[in-house]
Amino acid sequence: MRYLRITTWALLSLVLFAPLLAVTQYNVCTELVQTALAATDDLCVDTRRNSACYGHVQLDAEPQAGFAPFKFDEVGDMVSVAHLNTLRLSPMDMEEGTWGVALLRLQADIPDEKPQNVNLLLFGDVEVQNMAPAPILIDLVMNSSGNVNVRREPERSAFVMTTLTRGQTVTARGRSEDNEWIYVDLPEEEDRQGWVLRRLVRSDEDLDTLNVIQPNLTEYGPMQAFYLKTGSNQSTCEEAPSDGLLVQTPEGIAEVRLWINEVKIRLGSTAFIQSGPGNQMNIKTLEGTAEVSAFGVEVEVPAGSQTTLPVDSRSGAVVSPPSKAEPIAVEEVADLPVDILDRPLEVDVETTGTVVFTEIAATEEPSATNTPTEVPTQPPPTPTDTEAPTVEASLTPTDEPAPTNTDIPPTDTDVPPSPIPPTETPTDDSSGQTRSDPPTPTADGGSSQGASGTPNETETP
Repeated sequence: MRYLRITTWALLSLVLFAPLLAVTQYNVCTELVQTALAATDDLCVDTRRNSACYGHVQLDAEPQAGFAPFKFDEVGDMVSVAHLNTLRLSPMDMEEGTWGVALLRLQADIPDEKPQNVNLLLFGDVEVQNMAPAPILIDLVMNSSGNVNVRREPERSAFVMTTLTRGQTVTARGRSEDNEWIYVDLPEEEDRQGWVLRRLVRSDEDLDTLNVIQPNLTEYGPMQAFYLKTGSNQSTCEEAPSDGLLVQTPEGIAEVRLWINEVKIRLGSTAFIQSGPGNQMNIKTLEGTAEVSAFGVEVEVPAGSQTTLPVDSRSGAVVSPPSKAEPIAVEEVADLPVDILDRPLEVDVETTGTVVFTEIAATEEPSATNTPTEVPTQPPPTPTDTEAPTVEASLTPTDEPAPTNTDIPPTDTDVPPSPIPPTETPTDDSSGQTRSDPPTPTADGGSSQGASGTPNETETP
């Protein structure tokens, strides 16, 4: 009988106190999320371009090789993303009161004259590894008896962009993984770089201290190319948003290019990205449009839809093309903290079940029905004259920037660079005739010819 009474009281206590425990847990979870996001919104409001802000505990940051350690261990701390190698955020822990949140503002490929930035909001169990670090710059001198070819890629068969003469000094900003090539700035040409053979140059500094640069990532700025890894959905706090990354491009910028887990993404919108749960990468477009490309397949992902790509569980790289765009389930995005972005959004669900995100600021602007009814002196423009071009320009980008270091087939290196603009692919003479001035070998084993038609001097390494 005594054991029966104990069992009865235990069951009664469970019935009475379980709802109270659930409510308490809900309150703790909600308060933690609200506190973390409010702190990020308040302390990170002045985050500068190409900087990361410590929004809420707990974060772990590692610097790039060659850079001094930095302070990034308290809420409100900021650091240049170019100095970051990896950034790890902690998952939700209600007992410790921790939930990692960080805000990054990037220039990406936005022109220098435009002040807008791309916003990256990371929260929960998230890790990013920067694949576009700030360059370590070293002066080097051409050390060949002849001209040295500057090639578009670190290959002997790559297109020759220009040539450098013996004794000419340039700035090196990286090296190839096999240590055979050096990535240099082209003299007197802003924002243009190419590759030269390492054995044909010399420097008073150690060239091994240069960062290793992947040829396909040379046009991406710091943290514009990275590997992303996220945890699974939290089971301890269902009210918290799923671990992941919110990306938002600025208003007035048609599109921004990102490279995530070896996937090329052209984004003119707001997107939520995860990579990890179920060994897959998921890209959800909340508003605007995204173009996702991998393995030669490009998929358009309009607002309210998502695409999925399987990833390698060890490297994090995708292993197959993106899937066809499918609708987003509202429960997957309803709790996302989109209201603290630079362009705050609110979620809605249409009668068809489609998820729709709209800018909160747009609903506060006076509509046409609230304007005075006086007769205008000129007829007002039609909606197609004012709104359509803006939507098309900002949400439906069609022109893809032509890369300079990739996608250009190897060409005959005997063609001198001077008659052909560097941005064009050289072609053979359509007439099939040979050149009257035969080229001679240049410093890197290719061939070249001076502007006057006189063969260049042969290099002796």
